[in-house]
Amino acid sequence: MWGLVWLACLVIGCVTASGATTPDGDRSDREFKLAAALRSEGQMASAIEHLHIALELNPNNAEAHLLLGFIQMERRDYQKAEKDLSNAIKLLEKQKRGGSTLAEARNIYGLCLIELERYEEALVVLRQSATDELNRAPHLAWGNLGLAQFHLGEYQEAVKSTMEAVRIQPRFCVGYYTMARAMWHLQQLKDAERALVSALGADESCAKSVQLQGAWRLRGEVRARLGYLDDAVADLEQCVELDAYSNSSTTRIPRRTLESLEDDRFEDLPSGVFVRGFIKAYASAVDISADEVLARFDEERPQTLSPAPLATVHSRRGYGVILLAITTAALFAIIVATFALVRRAPAQDDPIELSSAVPCQVEAAKVERFFCAPSTIATLTASSLS
Repeated sequence: MWGLVWLACLVIGCVTASGATTPDGDRSDREFKLAAALRSEGQMASAIEHLHIALELNPNNAEAHLLLGFIQMERRDYQKAEKDLSNAIKLLEKQKRGGSTLAEARNIYGLCLIELERYEEALVVLRQSATDELNRAPHLAWGNLGLAQFHLGEYQEAVKSTMEAVRIQPRFCVGYYTMARAMWHLQQLKDAERALVSALGADESCAKSVQLQGAWRLRGEVRARLGYLDDAVADLEQCVELDAYSNSSTTRIPRRTLESLEDDRFEDLPSGVFVRGFIKAYASAVDISADEVLARFDEERPQTLSPAPLATVHSRRGYGVILLAITTAALFAIIVATFALVRRAPAQDDPIELSSAVPCQVEAAKVERFFCAPSTIATLTASSLS
């Protein structure tokens, strides 16, 4: 999903890995490139192993520290990531190696500091990255800078930073979304709606992205406040539609199972006892009474309580009814909460987003993760193996 400009550039030979000229330094570089290829193939454990070898051979291999920190970020081990990323930056600065690698290292490190809630420190390194003229993707650093400012409650500054981000890259959907969140807190509702329209339409991939599910929710909230109730309901319906599948990552229900439940494809489902577990997990995820849903399930399809494979059941009344009931209840909760918000007079000191109170959430997706320039890592495997 994320790529590294410096890493792709390194492998195709436009920069030098560590500047080492010793045999151990050369071996360290080779271990680093092998680790980069393994990471691009999803073999994280092997990549980490080879990075440790690279650092044993040459502790001053800045790129090895940087890639190791990046992988720890992907694994959400932010404490370990912070140590490696900090070492990478110190080595790059000590070796007087500026350029895009240092700029991107600072961007990743700033994001790590955000995850660790060290926002003030993040501001410093992200501003350095964003204003570095050698940064190949400065819009990402500006976006992360805006995110840090947002978390600090510096909403005006967050708007300015994200405006710079989308000026540089007009298709930067997440940048528009962070901008809209800041505008919401500033009660600039019309501006927030325009930013959200861009967040969901600046690139064709954004509208269906689970990562931008929160943008649908927030646009529904904004439009409800503005009195555009039909549009608000449509946005919230889209939020719920995406929520069904984003919840597959938090409930551990496979997306295929959710789709099979909705479509009554019984032959694709496991035995009834497992389906009961899936339904209970899904109901809990969207904050609907699991007991009530299971009671309806038992009423609708008592025969499925048998451990026999579901493929032996041929009735078409099905589980789609159950999942539809859950989704409908979730949507109803959102709409009720939204209309309750509309009836209240908007106040400068009361800009709470409904995301904290309704089941349509995107917590697991971590919308805020901008990381690094997209799509560049795809060139890594082929280049490193050539």
